[in-house]
Amino acid sequence: MRAVYVSVFFCIAAMGFGQFAIGQTTQSQPTAKNAAHQTAPSAHDFAVRTNRSFSISPNGKKLAYLSGEWATAKVYVIDLETDATLEVSAGAADITPRYVTWANDEFILVTLQFPLRLGNGSSRNNPVYGMERIKAYSTIARTSKVLMPHPHLELNTGLSVEYSDFGGTSIVMGGMIPVQGRGGRGTRLGEDESKNWRAVLYTTDLRTGRGNELDRGTYMTESCRFG
Repeated sequence: MRAVYVSVFFCIAAMGFGQFAIGQTTQSQPTAKNAAHQTAPSAHDFAVRTNRSFSISPNGKKLAYLSGEWATAKVYVIDLETDATLEVSAGAADITPRYVTWANDEFILVTLQFPLRLGNGSSRNNPVYGMERIKAYSTIARTSKVLMPHPHLELNTGLSVEYSDFGGTSIVMGGMIPVQGRGGRGTRLGEDESKNWRAVLYTTDLRTGRGNELDRGTYMTESCRFG
């Protein structure tokens, strides 16, 4: 039996949300087609800032990588046997892919960052944060689902997610969810966002995007590791 490890890192008190930088400088980037047919993608193509800017599938046949930065960032999948190149859409102009990793030989997990103005109403004085969600993309069906921890919860940041594949399409994930995710008690995001969010572990299905909650921490939880 293959050993299963799940590592989840949460930072709730500090929220872990860097304020979303508006007006980032764009730059030209090599195309995935050139990278596939001429040379292996370079460090510039990967926009290496973390160890999750590129990932090889478990069977070693495909490479998913992040090319460019911020507004120019795109996710590509290269078939290492045929050199066929596939671009994975982020879904909207203001959504930026940040990290890529394989869940199994079919699905890649893409961490997407999007701007969210927190606070009551849409006042321009409210801070804008770079929030994150995790999308599962099928390289076979070429369809994607945003992964949610709860069928009634439509906002999940999916911060610093590690996962474990059980050999099928279900994985364990960790993220941050609003207090209103359990018990139906509504809580608006206010100035003290850290008290309105909780760390959570949940299982989720890559094909449907829906999950079941396993455990939830308190807003005082800063970090935990499961192995």
